Amino acid sequence: MSELNILIHHLGPDKDRAWAKYRALHQRLTRFFIWRGISRPQELADKTLDRIAEKLNEGESIRDIEQFSGGVARNIAREEARISKTISIEELVARDLPNSPPEDLAGKAAAVEEERMLTCLDECLARQEPRKRQLALEYYSINGEGDKQKDARIRLAHEYGIKLGALRTRMARLRDQLESCVTNCIGPNALTPISTR
Repeated sequence: MSELNILIHHLGPDKDRAWAKYRALHQRLTRFFIWRGISRPQELADKTLDRIAEKLNEGESIRDIEQFSGGVARNIAREEARISKTISIEELVARDLPNSPPEDLAGKAAAVEEERMLTCLDECLARQEPRKRQLALEYYSINGEGDKQKDARIRLAHEYGIKLGALRTRMARLRDQLESCVTNCIGPNALTPISTR
């Protein structure tokens, strides 16, 4: 049995429902990386699920794959942050809470904050009309940089029957709405969410 099939098997006995869970988990992971402002979100969602499948293939027992995937995604995000030198949530927490023990910052605070941000992002996206929500997910999940990214966004604009400039304007407005919505959802004492700019 392939690693992917082992993962699907662990998501449930009914194959159709297991695949639906897999796709939903992939979308959630993609949104996690989009919200962190990390490029290649779909590729990193794949990487997260591949690592989980490898663990299962090695015989590791994972009780809750969805919860476990959050930890794996955070580890991958940290790896990407080190590579791209972006600010991680842990660094932001450390700046705001300099006297907190490092193990608390790296673990509990970051996990709780990330989960709250993801939950709020899901809620804020759900409030958008389906076409806008789909456009946002497609726009921010485009892989690549420079001309490759621009060409992909031109194709996306064409699919939606608008020009690239209009697409960028719409996405800037939508991003501002989502950032404001997430900030309000998280509350006044939370960290400022990381921008997807």
